[in-house]
Amino acid sequence: MGGMIAMRIASIRPRFVDSIILEDSAGVSSPSDDRIILDLNSSNIPVLIIWGVDDRIIPVDAARYLHSKIKSSSLSILQGAGHVPHWETPDVFNRLVLNFLRKLKERQRK
Repeated sequence: MGGMIAMRIASIRPRFVDSIILEDSAGVSSPSDDRIILDLNSSNIPVLIIWGVDDRIIPVDAARYLHSKIKSSSLSILQGAGHVPHWETPDVFNRLVLNFLRKLKERQRK
């Protein structure tokens, strides 16, 4: 539920959030979630969405939906991963997160 909580915080207090990493995240299934997603989109907070293609808890279509609604997002769908890519494909997951954080740091320097 961390991703859903992060999105809610960012929608309420965007100045407290520099970026968000969503991994197979809940929070994309009800009309109230759409409001949060719209708020997040308007905040322009950078969002990295990482999803396992074989997630049986929250389908990969949720990732595609989030990415389509959040213009400041990037999406990585991981082969060979289900609901916990950080365990199932840790090397790939960690590389994606580190690259995302490096890009953020570079932007802050400019």
